[in-house]
Amino acid sequence: MAQQLSQHPATAAHRDAESDLTGARREAPRDRLEMSTEHLERPDAIQAGVYVLVLERDGRLLAWSANCNELAAGQASAGAWALADLLDRPSRRRVEEALMLEDANLGFHCQASSGISLWVSGFATDRGLGLLLEPTGTGDVVEGAGERGGEERLPQRSTDNERLLFKVMERIKVLQNSIHPLDQAIDAFATGVVDILHTIAGYSRTMIYRFDDDWNGTVIAEARQPQVSTSYLGLSFPSTDIGPKARAVFQRIGVRPVNDIEAPGVELIYREREGSAHSLSLADCYFRDVAQCHRQYFRNMGVRSSLIIALVANGRMWGLIACHNEGEPRQIGPIKRAVLNGVADIISIALSRVIDRHESATVQKLQSTLNSLLSDKVEGIGSINTFGQALNAIMGLCRELLCCTGLAWVDGDEVTVRANAPSEAGVLTIAAFVRSWCAEHGRENLSTGALTAYGLELDAEDATRAAGVVSSGGRGSNPMLLLFKAAARFDVTWAGDPDQRVKAPDGCTWLHPRLSFEQYVSEHRNQSLPWDAMSGILSRTAYTSLSQLHWLKRSEADSRAIEKARVEALLAKEEMAHAAMHDALTGLGNRRLLDSRINKLQLLGRRYCARVGVLLLDLDRFKAVNDTKGHDVGDLLLKRVAAILNDSVRGHDLVCRLGGDEFVVLVGGFKEEERLHPVLERLSDRIIANISEPQHIDEHICHVGTSIGVSVKEIEAVNLVDMLREADIALYESKHQGGSCCTFHTSQLDSTITQAVQLVDELRRSMAEEQLEMHYQPQFDVASGRIVGAECLMRWRHPSHGLLRPDSFLAIAQKNGLMRELDIMGIRSVERQYLRWCESGLSIERLSVNISAELIGHPSLLALLAELRIPREVLRLELLETIYLDGLNDTIKSTLTALREMGILVELDDFGTGRSSILSLVATRPAALKIDKDLVIPALSSDEARQLLQLVVLMGQSSNVEVTLEGVENEGHIALARELGCDTMQGYALSHPLKAGAFEALLKEQQSRSEG
Repeated sequence: MAQQLSQHPATAAHRDAESDLTGARREAPRDRLEMSTEHLERPDAIQAGVYVLVLERDGRLLAWSANCNELAAGQASAGAWALADLLDRPSRRRVEEALMLEDANLGFHCQASSGISLWVSGFATDRGLGLLLEPTGTGDVVEGAGERGGEERLPQRSTDNERLLFKVMERIKVLQNSIHPLDQAIDAFATGVVDILHTIAGYSRTMIYRFDDDWNGTVIAEARQPQVSTSYLGLSFPSTDIGPKARAVFQRIGVRPVNDIEAPGVELIYREREGSAHSLSLADCYFRDVAQCHRQYFRNMGVRSSLIIALVANGRMWGLIACHNEGEPRQIGPIKRAVLNGVADIISIALSRVIDRHESATVQKLQSTLNSLLSDKVEGIGSINTFGQALNAIMGLCRELLCCTGLAWVDGDEVTVRANAPSEAGVLTIAAFVRSWCAEHGRENLSTGALTAYGLELDAEDATRAAGVVSSGGRGSNPMLLLFKAAARFDVTWAGDPDQRVKAPDGCTWLHPRLSFEQYVSEHRNQSLPWDAMSGILSRTAYTSLSQLHWLKRSEADSRAIEKARVEALLAKEEMAHAAMHDALTGLGNRRLLDSRINKLQLLGRRYCARVGVLLLDLDRFKAVNDTKGHDVGDLLLKRVAAILNDSVRGHDLVCRLGGDEFVVLVGGFKEEERLHPVLERLSDRIIANISEPQHIDEHICHVGTSIGVSVKEIEAVNLVDMLREADIALYESKHQGGSCCTFHTSQLDSTITQAVQLVDELRRSMAEEQLEMHYQPQFDVASGRIVGAECLMRWRHPSHGLLRPDSFLAIAQKNGLMRELDIMGIRSVERQYLRWCESGLSIERLSVNISAELIGHPSLLALLAELRIPREVLRLELLETIYLDGLNDTIKSTLTALREMGILVELDDFGTGRSSILSLVATRPAALKIDKDLVIPALSSDEARQLLQLVVLMGQSSNVEVTLEGVENEGHIALARELGCDTMQGYALSHPLKAGAFEALLKEQQSRSEG
């Protein structure tokens, strides 16, 4: 075991100089040149044993892996391949739909032209849609969930897979129940999780790898097979082993398998195209190739194959589950990956609960003390020294909870310190640096264990007292709270000497990692002990309370110098003037202030302002926040956005709110020689980045973005109405491009936007003129063959295009906020038709109506259902399974509970294709589920598909819910539904969707037969 007695560059003193997962730079400068390995990843090669196709948006093949000749039947040459040469017709149709919808979330079985059975999944590339094709039947044997070290191995039968799945869920439930709000509980939880996954995954080593604040990782739990002698438990790995780009990829794709380190990668072949430089990023492909440096890294560890599973806690990368196999390769297939994805989701949720409980308990302890002081001050009980008492209380709690050694409150040039803080001059130097650094990097605070590594010069004593610092506040001229840790001596045990950095030997074209992973201890003296995850939370909590006390202290002093009557009169006058020119909710300027400012710019003339720019902003996904989290949270979010905009613009720019979630930024003051466009582009990028950050609002996390349209005019041609109209056209184009972007107005945009608006107007007109109608697809009882109900499907009878299916207009409706209105129209139409059938003496057991996430999260749904004259046992509401991917917030949860109390049943549609199938079944507690046709159709030709289908059916039956089989297209599917024990079935083999009259005739025929 080696020793190093100098500051180690892989700790807080030497962070990666690259962006973290949020995109903001937060690392300290490097003290030596280091080389990142991430740029050496082969962007256009895949691992052996799988196939990759990359399609352009027009459906043509852009690139394919060199082994795709195994998929083709041989009728075309490799350079002239089309999708039809490689995949069967149903698969091509599914891919074409994904291209049209720009949706990479694929998952279905298919047959290659050569007869190979494949599982197809999609991933996004920088040039189009990527398809990953994995041969089925290999790598999908899932080991049992017995005790650690057991030899149990379950065959690939659905009953065994079901028993395994529920056994794993039961064990994780036991772990959850043992969680307490203590740090040690995380280690115990990790050990239990490793025990479970080690048996399931079947690798020779399974370990949980936890990131610290500097993205170094530590192994906190490990399980090994007997032949693996070396343990990594408790060892740390430097942040350069898994860089920021790799972490971002892990968080997006969830699972990253490497089947065989020694198997050479398969290159991508590109379709020839003039003048194009070919290079694709396959970062989101599960089986992208492994760089030579990373291959050598695994060889040096003695690893032949690996599996990495991301652990995400509260939306942030928390750590990894790393599985290594020594000696021989190990393959993982789509079924096994689906099981591991589901288990990993459950583990991440449980982990988030552990962290949340710990944070809540700690913050409550600090807040209760501060609230008591604040309450006394507000009620007049406290003295002028209450602020000093609060500082003493915070210092004591932070010493206990964070091991702080000092504290400082900085307000302008005034400094108040506690305990072993740096000198007043040192504190002012540190505060000035922190303000500058946070402004430069767009950060709210700085947290580091090695402050001097940022290039800040302090005297020796201050550097020792402020080795570590966490800041809060300080934006603009606001006060700042600084918490300090003094330098300490401590050891870190690494897996190998992390000073043996990745290097490129002379004459070598790729980088070599370190050779040894034996224990290596480094000693640290010139930095503080690392900050834990609670440091920022506690610092911000303390700062909020101190800010209130500080304001009260100043207010008390000011009020003694001003006569009460004069202050009241002055305030009333100012409030009236302010209210006339400002928005009541956000405090921003309104349309009147915007008009006034433009008039002033025109009066000042061209010598002061030659050009004016108007930025029109509209929030992306704001309506979803209002619908699902309530208007109170929406109002608070608008206030937060207003603050972000004010902080993002320059001092003389004007930010106004026009209404709703629409804002305007007026940018002027540019002289003849200054270029306005680059300034507006940088400003737009800064606003988009700041608003796109997750916003914590009243115990909710809101994810919104913003789209921007820009109009620029010479000062003589400025007309606010025209500029807002042009900016609105440019804004519409930004929305059309997917949002979170900026578009400048051009004359060409006018005609393009006019066509898009016309299409939306046609849909609105069709809704008003009742061109939308309901069709009914019969649902049959599997046992008796009787019609027991129907799925109600909307169609658009277009005057010129004929009858259109939902996929032709639902995307337009969703983009323009019409989904809730369409859902309500559909429900009302079904109600009227049901009443007509009842008047004709016909009876039907159930009618299933699809509703969107916009309606299920809106309070009007329950009022609508209460008014309906359809018996509640007849009406069923179908929800897409993907609604769970956005999280079941409190509003949706309460709606589902109310629906159950009303007696209205909920069904999960398209079940089994998403990676959250298990979690959505547990969270929504549906009365029935409908298995997606992509699982049903291939079950007759593929044993693997049949086993996966049987597992999904058993999941539903074990949860005591009805199971409907969709996609029943032939007699074989009918027999399969009976064999699996499904309750109901529907599909073209039984009946196409019918108009109301045709469905009524079918009901009458069935009723006549039963009466006869």
